[in-house]
Order: sequence, then C-alpha cells, then structure tokens
Amino acid sequence: MGQDHNGEWWNGGWQRWGKSEWKGEKASSFRPDDRGSVTLIEPAKGYWVDGEPDYWKPVTGLTLPFEIYHTKREMDDYSADDLQSGDRSRSEMSEIGMFYNFAINPDELAYPASWHFNIMKASAEVAAWGEYAPVVREMIARFESNVGGTYKSELLDKAILEHKTTGKFSQDIINVIRGEVDERGVVISNLKDVVTSYVNQNSILPKFNDNDWFNGLGAAVHDVYAVQVTLTKLEFKGKELRGTLSYKIQDHFGLDRPDVDGKGFENTITYRSWFLLQRYEKYGYKPFISEMRFDYDF
Repeated sequence: MGQDHNGEWWNGGWQRWGKSEWKGEKASSFRPDDRGSVTLIEPAKGYWVDGEPDYWKPVTGLTLPFEIYHTKREMDDYSADDLQSGDRSRSEMSEIGMFYNFAINPDELAYPASWHFNIMKASAEVAAWGEYAPVVREMIARFESNVGGTYKSELLDKAILEHKTTGKFSQDIINVIRGEVDERGVVISNLKDVVTSYVNQNSILPKFNDNDWFNGLGAAVHDVYAVQVTLTKLEFKGKELRGTLSYKIQDHFGLDRPDVDGKGFENTITYRSWFLLQRYEKYGYKPFISEMRFDYDF
C-alpha cells in the first residue's frame, strides 16, 4: 500500500486526507462509480479522487545533479594574490599604505611574529563575540600554525546558510527556476544560462556584512571569492515545485595589497600585523582557503 502525507492507495483507489471527510474502512470491493462496498475492519476518513493521485514527481529536461550557477572565479585558486605569502621585501613593504605607510613605524617589521599574532588574538577577543566567535579564533590559530590548505567548519557552514544574504540569493535562483518549468514539469530552457544571466545582473552573492563586523565574520570572511550552486533535487506537483540547492562557497583568509593600500584598513594595527605576517619575507605565514558547504531546501 503506497502512502504519503497527502493520502494513500488502497483497493485500486486514492484516499486523500482533507477537509471533506468520509468514514469508511480500508477494505472494499472498489467500483469506479462509488466508494466501494465497505466491510468494517479499520476506521479511516478522507475522500476519493478519481484518476492519478496527486504526488511529487521528478522534473524532466535536465539530469541531476545539475550545476546551475558558478562564479567566473574558480575554486581552489591558489594563484590569487591574497593567497601569496613571504613575497614582499622590506623596501617593498615601505611603499605600501596610502593612509598609513608601513615605513612610518619601521619597528613593526622588526617585532617577532608572536607580537603580531598577539595583536590579532587580542582583536578577536574584543571584536568576535557570540555563537560564531570560535570560528575567528580557529582561523587565527590555523594561520599561526602555518599549514595553509583549506579550513572547514560546521559552525561556519551554519552561519552562511542562515545568513539573510544567502536567503535572498537563493530565492532569486528559485524564482528563475519556477519560471523555467512548465505545467508538465519540464524544463523549457538552458537553465544554467538563464540563472547565470539573471544572477550576474541582479543578485548579490552571499556574504558576511552589517552586524557580522561585531561577531568577527565580517573581518575574517566578508566577501566570498567563488560560489558554486548545484541543483540536487527538483520535483513538481501540479503548480508546486520543491528542490534542493547544494552550495560550495570559498573565501580566502589572506590579504592582498589593495586591502591595506587605500581602503583605510592600513590604519588599524590588526590588519597591519596580519599583512606583515603573511606578505613580509621575514615572516611568510601561509594564508588559506575557507570553504563552506550546505544544502538549501525549498
């Protein structure tokens, strides 16, 4: 006997639960023109629906999983400038910093690495609070361990999944999908091209902003580097659609020259220490990729 949350098959008919109720039994000699001759076995209520039952069916016209969106920037891009380390000499460092040149305080270049890491840790204690504070501290610890590679965290996944920018970005994609599936449940276009065109012109990628500067994620992640969205489930029932968008997002825990050369961040000791630890040849600590993965159901 097939069953879902809307009703169930029995004796050749479909019984759907709803406001229009009848009381009968789950055993009968079913006839097309009535509800069957009932033998009392098990009380039940619902109403009969002639023909095919109303249930969720796969949308056709594409093969899942289906990559529905990808930024121009690629994943695992270790050639990016903000993932370089130990590539600036003392003379090069003295040329950086529009609002506060690194040559102004040459002692900064002479301090041990531990001094600069203490600056970053102290800033995290002040600026990173609440549920996601451990993420920022873990990132600084990884940076100090000098292992590079990729950082992953279930807490970071949760933070970006629940963020309002992710909800808005996902809804933009979902709205496009709804417009490209016809009443038969068939995709009628090159879905990736349509989604990509719309998103690139109208949407903002998921990011940490606003109050995230107070939980640390605005500084540790902020804008993301690359986004991949894969459609892993898509079903229809009448005019309804449901599915799953599977996300892979990457950012870089690292700084490039523009970060500390005109944006004003060079005025803060935290960013100055961070840039020195990463880019100055005396230190050369490795930055790393921060990766977030999650499913968004609709």
